[in-house]
Amino acid sequence: RSSRRQMQKLCRDHFLSYHRMREWEDIHDQLVRVMRELGFEPGTQPVSAEQIHRALLPGLLSKIGMWSPEARVYVGARQTRFLIHPSSALARKPPPWVMAAELVETSQLFARCVARIDPAWLENAGGALCRRSHGDPHWEQKQAQVMAREQVTLYGLPIVKDRKVAYARFDPALCRSMFITHALVRHEYVTKGAFMEHNRRLLDDVQRLRDKARRSDILVDEYELGEVFDKRIPDSVVSGKTFEDWRRGAEAQDPAILQLSLADLLLDEAHELSPERYPDQLVVRGATLPLSYKFDPTEDDDGITAIVPLAVLPQLDPEVLAWTIPGWHETKLAALLESLPKAVRKTLAPIAPLGDLARDLAARLCPFDGPMLATVERAVLERTGERVPRDAWDLRALPAYLALYFRVVDERDKVLGHGRDLAELQRGLGQRARQLWATAPRERHERSGLTTWDLDELPASVTLDVGGRRLLAYPALVDAETAVDLRLLESPDAAAAATRDGLRRLFLLQLRTSLAKLEAQLPATLGHGALAASASPQPLRRQIALRALDDAFRLAEPDAVPRSRAAFQARLAEGRDALPGTLAQLGVLAVELAGDLDRVRAALRPLAGKPGIARAVVDDIQSQLGHLAPPDLLRAMPIARLGHIARYLKAIHVRLQRQAHDPQKDQQKAAQVTPLWQRYLTRRDELLAKARPLAELDDFGWLVEELRVQTFAPELKTAVPVSPQRLQDVWAKVSR
Repeated sequence: RSSRRQMQKLCRDHFLSYHRMREWEDIHDQLVRVMRELGFEPGTQPVSAEQIHRALLPGLLSKIGMWSPEARVYVGARQTRFLIHPSSALARKPPPWVMAAELVETSQLFARCVARIDPAWLENAGGALCRRSHGDPHWEQKQAQVMAREQVTLYGLPIVKDRKVAYARFDPALCRSMFITHALVRHEYVTKGAFMEHNRRLLDDVQRLRDKARRSDILVDEYELGEVFDKRIPDSVVSGKTFEDWRRGAEAQDPAILQLSLADLLLDEAHELSPERYPDQLVVRGATLPLSYKFDPTEDDDGITAIVPLAVLPQLDPEVLAWTIPGWHETKLAALLESLPKAVRKTLAPIAPLGDLARDLAARLCPFDGPMLATVERAVLERTGERVPRDAWDLRALPAYLALYFRVVDERDKVLGHGRDLAELQRGLGQRARQLWATAPRERHERSGLTTWDLDELPASVTLDVGGRRLLAYPALVDAETAVDLRLLESPDAAAAATRDGLRRLFLLQLRTSLAKLEAQLPATLGHGALAASASPQPLRRQIALRALDDAFRLAEPDAVPRSRAAFQARLAEGRDALPGTLAQLGVLAVELAGDLDRVRAALRPLAGKPGIARAVVDDIQSQLGHLAPPDLLRAMPIARLGHIARYLKAIHVRLQRQAHDPQKDQQKAAQVTPLWQRYLTRRDELLAKARPLAELDDFGWLVEELRVQTFAPELKTAVPVSPQRLQDVWAKVSR
C-alpha cells in the first residue's frame, strides 16, 4: 500500500485526481469490510470488465438505455430520453445498450459514467421487475408440443424479442386442444404406438369412400373427430411427452383405446357405400381393371379412373364402357335424359318428372351390360313407346366425372396414354397393343395343318400371359385353304368370324369335296343372266355354295359352334345329310329368281331412254331392283325372305304389263308408294349412323315392297296387311 505522499506523486505524474482516488479507496475499503461481515473473502483472480459491469447492473437498472437510431437518443426506463455526456469516450459512437452511474440534466438530460452492456444480462438482473407476454401459440411437430413467442420488457424496454418457449405452463387447456388437433387428428406427430398407423389407414379408406360418394358431408370434420379423442385422453396430456407417459399405461389396460372405428368417422349415410355400388375394380374380358376415385372437379381425372393394361386395350368396347358404376348409375341416366332437347323430354315424361323415368330405367338396366346408348334407347322405347334419336343425346352436357377416365399402362405400369375417349386411345395405341399380343407365348395353345377335328375341346377362351399379365385369349379355327390352323385371337368377335370360315373348311375336308365341286352340282343356267352378272364380291355360284354350307352345318349361328370332338362329329353327320337338299333348294330358288329378274329386265328395255312417265317408271323400278337383288343376294338374304323376292319380282312384271296399257293410272298408283320409298332411301344411311337398329329399317323396306304388291298386283296377295296410312305411322316411329 502506497504512502499518502507517494499516492499524490503517482496521481500527479499520471494526470489523475488525487481526491477522486481517495474516494475510490474509501469505497473499496467499505465494500471489503461489508463483504467480510457477510462471510465473503476477496477473490484471488483478477476480474473482467464484464464481471464488474454485471455486478453493478442490478443497482443501476433505472439508468439503462436503448439506442434509438431514428430519434438518435437513448430511450431509458419509463420512456426517459437521454444522451451520453460529450466527456465520455462512448459519446462519439453510441453502443446499442448502456448503463450510467448518474443522469444529470443541464441543457438536456445526459448520462455520465457510462458503460456498454449486453441486453441479455438484463433479464437475470431485473428478476421480478421484468414483464413477460406471449403470443402466436403454434404446434411444432419436432418438439411435439405447443410453442409460443415470448416478449420480455424491463421498465418498458424490450430486452427479449420472439423467444420460443413451451406454452403448456401458461395455457394448458389450449395446449391440450391443439395437441389433439395436430397430433391425433392431423397425424402431425411421430409415436411408437401402433394406433397411429391403424387410424391413418382407416382415414385413407374413409377418404376413398368420400371420393366414391362425391359427398363431403358423410365424413366427420376435425372438430367432431377431436371430440372423440377428447373423451379418451385425460386433461394432463398437453404435449408429446405427457401423452407418451399416459399412453403406455392406458394401452396396457386397453390396447384399442386410441384406435378409431368407421362409426367414429362416418355419419349415418355411410351404409350406402357398399362395394357392390362402388367397386374397386371392373372385370372385363377376364382382365381386372383397377378403379380409383377422385373428388376434385378442378382436375382432368375427376371421378373414376380405370387402369387399363395395354394388352387389354383392343378388347374393350367404348360403347360398353360408356356406362358408369352402379352407385352413379341413376345419376348418369338422369343426366342423360336431361341432355335431351326439350321437345323430346316432353314426349318421354309428359306428366311424371324425368327423375321417375331415370329411377325406373336404373332398376331395369345393368351397367356394362351391352352398349350404353343402344340399351337405354331400347329401354326407353319399351317403357314409354317413344323412340329417342341417337343424335338427340348430348353427352357433352353430362358432368365429366360420370364418364370413366382411362389410364393405359404397360407391363411396368408406366402410363402410355390417358383420357376419357377410349376409342381415341385405341387408335393411338392399337399398334403397340397388337405387337404386345404377337410376342405372347402361345405354343401350347396353337396348332397348324389340321385336316380333321383331333382336338379334345375348342374352349371359348384361355388364359394367356401377355406383357406380364394374365389375360383371356380366344381360340379360333383359321382357314388355311388346304388345312385349318388353331390360333389365339385377342377378341371373341374376331375368333367367332375366323372359326366360321375354319369350320367350313374343315367340313369340306371331311366330306372330301370342295367349293368348286359343290358349284358344279348347281344348274348350268345360273352362269348367265342378270342375277349372275350383278353378283359381287363373289360369283353367284360361289355365293350359293357357301350359303348351302352355312345353312346345312348351321355356321351362321354363333351359339351353335361345336366345341368338342363329339359335337363336331354330330354336326358333320347332320350337315352331310342336309347339304344336298339345301344346295338343291338354293339352286332351284336361284334359277327361279334369275328367271324372274331376267323377265323384269326384258320388260324394262322398251322403256329405256324414253322421257316423261316412262323415265319415272324405269327410275323407280331400277331403285326397287337394287333393293331386291343386291350383289350378295344369295349369300346374305335369309331363306324365308328369298321366297318373297320372287313374288315381288312377279309384281314388278305385272306392273310393267299394266303400265304399257295405262301409264296415267300407273302414276296414280305410284303416288301412294313412291314418296314413302324415297324417304326410306334418303334417310336410311343417316338413321343407321344414328344407331337406329338395322332390322327395324329393313322391316320397313319390306313393308314398302308389300305395299307395292297390294298397289300394282293385288292378285299376288300380301304377306301382311298394309296400307299407305299404316306405313306412314310406322315411318313416323322409325325415323324419330
